[in-house]
Amino acid sequence: MINHLKYGLAEPAIVVSITPEWVKVAAYTAEFDGIVVLGFPTEAIDIIAPGKERPAVGTRLLVVSLFTPRDGFRRGVQPDITMGPRTLGKFLHLSHLFHVNLVITDKFYNFQPLVAQFMTDDFYAPIWEERMGEVDEDLWGDIWEAWLAWKVKHGTNYFRLGAPSTVCLMATNHVTVDPPGYTP
Repeated sequence: MINHLKYGLAEPAIVVSITPEWVKVAAYTAEFDGIVVLGFPTEAIDIIAPGKERPAVGTRLLVVSLFTPRDGFRRGVQPDITMGPRTLGKFLHLSHLFHVNLVITDKFYNFQPLVAQFMTDDFYAPIWEERMGEVDEDLWGDIWEAWLAWKVKHGTNYFRLGAPSTVCLMATNHVTVDPPGYTP
């Protein structure tokens, strides 16, 4: 994680919603030129967030993503990823052939973003800030616009459980609500 954070593909994310139960983060990747929304139990965030302080709506974050390669035409892009016009790979809409809403890319069908500020120690804050400073200001606005479109398409209770295993373990020990929405 640290090497990816320092030298790899680190991309922007924004806290888009906070409820008593969930902190939601819109995580962007240039690979799909789009976002997924991650939900983190607030009780877990209160333990792992930088300075152990819950971030506010609009807080800028950094994600490092893992990508799942496509294996032939059997897998379309995950339904919670809306690809933008600057998608890096080639993509085809195959709905006219299969009578379903199926989009295929030439490289990946999914990505799993990990929020750097929730996965690394506060010691790495200067690296977070440096990498976030490399993000074009317009892209932060694009992420917010993508979130607004997301809410229209999916609603506010549809999101991925963003917690990797250690945070998930914390969440199951501290939170009693069932996670809604899509989890890969």
